[in-house]
Amino acid sequence: MMRSFWILGLLLMSSCLHAEDVQTAPDVLVRQVATEILASLQGDKELPGDRKRLIDLVDVDILPHFDFPRMTRLAMGGHWNEATPGQQAVLVKEFRALLAHTYAGVLSDYDGQRIEFIPLKLSPGEQQVRVSTTVVSTDGDSFPMDYLMEKTPSGWEVYDVVIDSVSILAIYRTSFAFEIGLGGVDRLIDILVEKDRQAGVL
Repeated sequence: MMRSFWILGLLLMSSCLHAEDVQTAPDVLVRQVATEILASLQGDKELPGDRKRLIDLVDVDILPHFDFPRMTRLAMGGHWNEATPGQQAVLVKEFRALLAHTYAGVLSDYDGQRIEFIPLKLSPGEQQVRVSTTVVSTDGDSFPMDYLMEKTPSGWEVYDVVIDSVSILAIYRTSFAFEIGLGGVDRLIDILVEKDRQAGVL
């Protein structure tokens, strides 16, 4: 159950970037688009089982709104500067592919959770905010989920999600640092490439 909770967090992190009105408040974006995505899953019973459609949906409608260079830098931490420009480009590409398959899993694993939205007090000129929600499962279990967002020229974008006080990028950062410690940046790249290759043939 916790796996589906964690995955749902990734779904909402990505889906709230889909709105085009850059003036819309960040918490309103989360509410509007999350509600729309959940309604689509509930209304199309065949969608969760169609991996190709899910991958296409994620790749075309969600991931283009991510700042993957920034997310990859955050996930790499201090090791980002150890990578050459060529390695950095590959890391961004493979991290994007990794999340694409993860988000497809988000959609396929949805099993009826609902979201309670907490209104945000947005100060004039504020550029970074934390949007808070609560995820409630069908059996009544719940946990907090916060979205760290920044206002960019393209609108509000999520750059991290904190699930029950745990940052998902911090999880990646720990994992990436472990692999780099064993064999450098090239080892991490090889692992990401293999994970993405395996996910692509599922």
